[in-house]
Amino acid sequence: MSKPQNPLVSVVTPCFNAAATLPRALASLRAQTESSWECIVVDDGSSDDLGAVIEAVADARVRLERLAVNRGRGFARQKALELAGGQFLCMLDADDWYYPDKLERQLAIMQAEPELALVSMGMAIVDEQNALCGVRTWACDVALVKRHGASFQTTGFAFAPSMIRTELARATGFDARLRRSEDWDFLMRLLAGRSYAVMPEIGYVYRELYSAHAMREALDVFGHQRQVLLKSMAAAPAPAAAEYVKTYLKSAVYKAGLLTQTGRALFTRRNTRATPEQQAGFQRARGRVEACLATPSP
Repeated sequence: MSKPQNPLVSVVTPCFNAAATLPRALASLRAQTESSWECIVVDDGSSDDLGAVIEAVADARVRLERLAVNRGRGFARQKALELAGGQFLCMLDADDWYYPDKLERQLAIMQAEPELALVSMGMAIVDEQNALCGVRTWACDVALVKRHGASFQTTGFAFAPSMIRTELARATGFDARLRRSEDWDFLMRLLAGRSYAVMPEIGYVYRELYSAHAMREALDVFGHQRQVLLKSMAAAPAPAAAEYVKTYLKSAVYKAGLLTQTGRALFTRRNTRATPEQQAGFQRARGRVEACLATPSP
């Protein structure tokens, strides 16, 4: 498909050695019921051939931006943000994928509710084989618009499924120094004093691994979260310090999980069992994406 002149949505996809999973992520974009999008894939110093993946997709809406060396997620997301041409910004990690109506549903809300800085939604959690492990949803719907605190306040929803107004995202910017937890830092600054909503529906599929390596990555994330909280202490010392302690305790629990090989339970306890309706919706979405994955671009 030809590249839209003025896409409604810019999708940001940072990649590091993700050639094996990127085709499914891009297939889920090609399966979207909303076609006015562009995807900016940022190759963050990979050693695999992401270029061959993009070439095989053969969709002008997908473009590749290469970084000579690995700079981390903060730098990669900021680079894509600078290149984004859409009115709205979405994230799609290279090992995740969208439900086919994800963009259409969120656009309808963002266009109808101009005061919203962001709308997020629920996630389906899958394993390495893309089998459904559970869901994560948040107790808020679009009828219940929330206003963020004017100073420090952590968010109660996932960053990955969010749709954000690009103008506000640019004014906020990602901290390019952060190799991880750049999303947490970004959201806290973006939403200060602004309104957002969370849809109860599921639209984003998050791939979660339960290996020792995944546990070590979780510990690394906690370390970066504490780095973000240290940045916030000057403006809001008491709440930031309380969150710092909570994050430190979480990291201790996960470290114990790594040592006792109980990490899977720590990850899965965050999920809830999918209802029959949610299971059916997941199967329909996966079928649409897999059909698109098997079909060459027109």
